[in-house]
Amino acid sequence: MVTGEVLVSQGLNEQSVIDRLFQRILEDGQVITVGQPKLLPLSRNAAESKVVVPLTLTASSSILIAAKETARTLAGVIEEEQPLHLVRSQVIIGEGETDRTASVTVTMLRAAKDLGLARYFQERISNLSLSVELVIPIPVK
Repeated sequence: MVTGEVLVSQGLNEQSVIDRLFQRILEDGQVITVGQPKLLPLSRNAAESKVVVPLTLTASSSILIAAKETARTLAGVIEEEQPLHLVRSQVIIGEGETDRTASVTVTMLRAAKDLGLARYFQERISNLSLSVELVIPIPVK
């Protein structure tokens, strides 16, 4: 028979595995690649244009290793290079232009077999956001 103290200790230890993975994601989780910018006219008026800058967000190799270790430790599941199919959806660029050719490949992770731990990881990760600031110098005439 297992005592309540042992169960609480085990639960805290498993949660710390999730916390360590989350910290690694914060510290060196993503590689951001900026593609070649394109200038697109907004209308027939050539004076109005917009700039489209392709961004690729990729998990760093160290994060993939840490995610695999977490899934193995907590009996979770990880599936790499899964195509993401957008059903009845579109990838929106800027102010409404759609790109139906955009391909998205994802790594799916269920961090733990235990649903409470899996939910704990999902709640933490869903609070993250990516903020990109583009600075375009405008020449003064």
